[in-house]
Amino acid sequence: MEYKNLLELIANSVTEEGELPQDFVLPAEDDSPVRFADGAKDGISLYHTRPSEMSDEAYGLMKAGFDAGTDWAAAFEAFDELFAKMPPVSAIDHIQDYICENALPADKVSALSIQGMFAKKTDRVKLGLMIRELFDEPSEDGKDFFRVLGLCNEFTLFCIYNMKRWKNANEEIFELAKHTHGWGRVHAVRYLEADTDEIRDWLLHEGCRNDVMPQYSALTVYRKLDLPSLFDDELSEEEFDDISFIMANLIDEGPVAGISAVENAMEVIGSYLTLAESRSLTAEVCYTVYGIFGIEPFADRAKKILQSEECRNIIAEEVKRGIMSSLAEYLGLGE
Repeated sequence: MEYKNLLELIANSVTEEGELPQDFVLPAEDDSPVRFADGAKDGISLYHTRPSEMSDEAYGLMKAGFDAGTDWAAAFEAFDELFAKMPPVSAIDHIQDYICENALPADKVSALSIQGMFAKKTDRVKLGLMIRELFDEPSEDGKDFFRVLGLCNEFTLFCIYNMKRWKNANEEIFELAKHTHGWGRVHAVRYLEADTDEIRDWLLHEGCRNDVMPQYSALTVYRKLDLPSLFDDELSEEEFDDISFIMANLIDEGPVAGISAVENAMEVIGSYLTLAESRSLTAEVCYTVYGIFGIEPFADRAKKILQSEECRNIIAEEVKRGIMSSLAEYLGLGE
């Protein structure tokens, strides 16, 4: 597909559902055999590294970028070198502080931002977006740039930073959350406020379901929903399955903190298990209980559920469908 800039590429790729195709990826910008998923570098930087200090060399590159004025080639060459030394997401505060502390002319800074947002290189688009944060809320037409760029997992976070200043910020972030599925959704869920029943419902059903790892959002969703407040005998099967999915990924933890960061974690797990003991089982509930089985105070209660005929029949059906799991192995099924 021919395109003048990444904005055009993304806009022309949006489906009738208002999102990008599942297999959409930004074009490679180098010959490296290692490719990160869109948004992965920033996600890893945010969740797994400490904020980067700016070295004197990096500061000099940033200064050179702004000193280049309207010599866009020279400006972007300097910023390209800067972003080779520190990821754009780590440079945001440094760049914004430099602009404000040096009272750089708004018209020149705005022009650089626009040049960046209409660039064909990823980091240049991010530069444009991070600078644009310093300006007033755009017109309705101007907001469309952020709505479109935000559909791409690589730019969602930077667009959210802009949207946070808008009057209807939460509505805009919610739209991005619903129409992204990778790192974009992880970031959107992080900044989404659970301030309406519609959003709370969506967070319960979809908040942890992403194409990265559900553990990245499990604790966030747990806190936004105050999950234990939803524990109730009248829950539908679907609702309890969703709660179970969140609990399972809290307990798993994996790449980020989960149940270990929950206040009164043992009480919460016990309350969940009490509900599970009083309800008909589903595969989701069985898998969650299996995760609880490894937590000593609850091992016996979990074991009783797991070794029940109901649980064995459910997991046996899973095996027939080709779904093997450590729970199936524990139960001696599918051998």
